[in-house]
Amino acid sequence: MLFRSLGLILRNRMGTQPETNNDPPRLEGIVVDNQTGAPIAGASVQSFIREQRSQRLTPGPTVTSNIDGFFRIPSQNSNTLIFVTHEGQSFASTQETYPFGYKETWDSPILGTLFTDRSIYRPGQTIHFKGILTKNDQKLARYEVAPGIRVKIELQDINGEVVETLESMSNDYGSFSGSFTAPRNRGTGQMEIKARVDGSHHSWAVIHVEEYKRPKFQVTLDRLKDQVKLNDSITVNGKAMSYTGTPIQEAKVRYRVVRAVRWPDWFVSCFFWRIAPYQQQPAQEIAHGWTQTKADGSFQIEFVAKPDRSVPEDDFPIFRYEIVADVTDGTGETRTGNDSVSIGYATAQANMRAKDWQSDQAPVEIDIQTSNLDGQAIAATGTVKLYRIVEPKKVPRRDLLGGGQVYRPQPVRNSRPNSGAKPARSVFPIVDSVDPTDFRQWAIGDLINEQDYKTGESGTTKINFKLPTGLYRAILESKDAYGKPVRSELNLKVLSPQQNELGFKLPHVFVIESNEVHPGETWKALWGTGYPTGTALVEFERMGKKLKSYWTAPGKTQSLLELPIDESMRGGVSVRVTFVRDNRLYTESTLISIPWDNKQLALKWERFRNKLEPGAKEKWLLKITGPDAQAASAELLATMYDASLDAFQRHDWPMRIGRFYQESSQLVAQFENVPLWLMILEGNLPQNYLSVEESYRRFP
Repeated sequence: MLFRSLGLILRNRMGTQPETNNDPPRLEGIVVDNQTGAPIAGASVQSFIREQRSQRLTPGPTVTSNIDGFFRIPSQNSNTLIFVTHEGQSFASTQETYPFGYKETWDSPILGTLFTDRSIYRPGQTIHFKGILTKNDQKLARYEVAPGIRVKIELQDINGEVVETLESMSNDYGSFSGSFTAPRNRGTGQMEIKARVDGSHHSWAVIHVEEYKRPKFQVTLDRLKDQVKLNDSITVNGKAMSYTGTPIQEAKVRYRVVRAVRWPDWFVSCFFWRIAPYQQQPAQEIAHGWTQTKADGSFQIEFVAKPDRSVPEDDFPIFRYEIVADVTDGTGETRTGNDSVSIGYATAQANMRAKDWQSDQAPVEIDIQTSNLDGQAIAATGTVKLYRIVEPKKVPRRDLLGGGQVYRPQPVRNSRPNSGAKPARSVFPIVDSVDPTDFRQWAIGDLINEQDYKTGESGTTKINFKLPTGLYRAILESKDAYGKPVRSELNLKVLSPQQNELGFKLPHVFVIESNEVHPGETWKALWGTGYPTGTALVEFERMGKKLKSYWTAPGKTQSLLELPIDESMRGGVSVRVTFVRDNRLYTESTLISIPWDNKQLALKWERFRNKLEPGAKEKWLLKITGPDAQAASAELLATMYDASLDAFQRHDWPMRIGRFYQESSQLVAQFENVPLWLMILEGNLPQNYLSVEESYRRFP
């Protein structure tokens, strides 16, 4: 029985811009009724500050919670303890909290992006680079190139010492370029090119200087497209080919095969606690040997797909066999190829997917994909049966440990497993994380509907079910080419967004219609609870400032959340939903993705050659389209390089120029209504130790 009705949620803002430059870090919180979750107004919130020198707690500011239960306490960069009183009841935070906070700058006057023509060079080779400077004001959403800016470019060696310095001026397109010579007497390894404006570091590019030998050939392994069984002899085909297209003949091939275990996604999501004992097992080498390439550069690796018998077949394990082949040609050059083969007790797999947002106003559409265990599409047939999930009589509640009452006694580390005696048990058992509120683990009831499906060569198809509000489980049943059963599961929540009640016994539901929206559209989500009553706090924020905040109507157990999106919200908006019921906190935090697609350009190459004119040159044309894209205002950067160098260091360019604002939620929330004994076990409560002298006789 709970004797207190006070609930305390402390929230710490990290990296949020204060309203003024002189604002100190502050600690926020919400006082609620820990049974109903309703906000409590007028609660007295007393802070106690930990002095850094004396380590004593001294009284700090006292504030009062407002009509929404909110309070805000300015701090002095010290650990803070909170004490709440209301209508004769009192409540103290279980641990001291350090309020973080600093001013985040939304504008970066000048930012640079550097490009190099390669990622790896030999000493003495020429390093070509190009940079682009941009002006970025995230607060005003102004992004443009920065012409006429003087920039200093440095090449630094592996020790960070400057090898060479250049100075340049950005042109009308904000770009600058130049070249360095890779140093010969500074050692080899990772080096950096840095660009500075007014002495500040604005951009850099990482390069590697090595005494490498250009690779002559590469090794590839083919993927298995057939259905294969465990304990079968598996043949993997490989090939060693030079970069000019000639085969590497009579080369030695040393190979090894390593086995690991994994599980289907649907099984992991529903029965994750059953596979926990096996996830820590290391991979095992099951085969190794030598072979030789043929005249066409091909070779074959054969091994027996032995399963791990310690993993139960009923847990649908998939054994992943990693094949590594080292090929050495006549000159002694060695190149490596690797690939993997996945094999299970069934030789095929099927996956079902559906959107989280499912309404009773439209049919539920389920995507089915069939493949072998390596993900190669195969044709298959089967049946999907739809069952209603059996709901509990009342809304379940999470255990204070975060899971269900499932305990496994933990053997003492020094116990001898082969001694014949029962192993000793430790004082504290292992607690399996089984959440009773996870409807994916609930039993199924009556069969509602079933449909046959058939996938073609693409391995995909769709089926539809028209369903009323409720919780459902779709179970796919099929057979592989050898008659082994293939199974998959998909759990569904079907909602009625226009209703005022949720309609099923889940304590907390939060479903988003779409993760990505664009200006002019409306973002929608649905919150609900299976309790008879309940109210949740909904908050929309951007750049640390609230756009909208409200408590849902207490007479409704389901609410449709909506936010119209405009141009000023590009970069995203943070959404938080907070709900407390029966001394349990349910919270959701997500980001509304609002992309900067108005800044994207589309590039399309076109080529033309007059086939009627002998020896005619081929003409290439690059078309740039997009918002406000004009040929006269574009500058092209292109380069060619030896792709064989990717064997040493893959060459990639930055995918974005400038720093467009991207929303990130840095709010850390903690519910203070937790058991004290758990805090002691986790070491979160202060402990004092005193030395005492033994005054009694000790016996062995």
